[in-house]
Amino acid sequence: MFARLVRKIPVQRLVRCIHEEAAQEAAPKMFGGKHARESWELPTYIFLAGGMVMGAIGLWAQKNTSITTWAREKASKRLEN
Repeated sequence: MFARLVRKIPVQRLVRCIHEEAAQEAAPKMFGGKHARESWELPTYIFLAGGMVMGAIGLWAQKNTSITTWAREKASKRLEN
């Protein structure tokens, strides 16, 4: 389906998506140089870290739904009665 869509797009539109500055941009980073932080980087890192923390808390706080826990609770209720 995606291939059919790409075939209908003129080649000139696809060529416009290519960035020629990428080779020059990567050179300082390859040799230990510093790069200027872009405006999207800090919010991305903050939301990424926040999502990981929320995921960890969600996994830690989830209800225990294992079959052995359920069976143990049912067996203890039967023994009490």
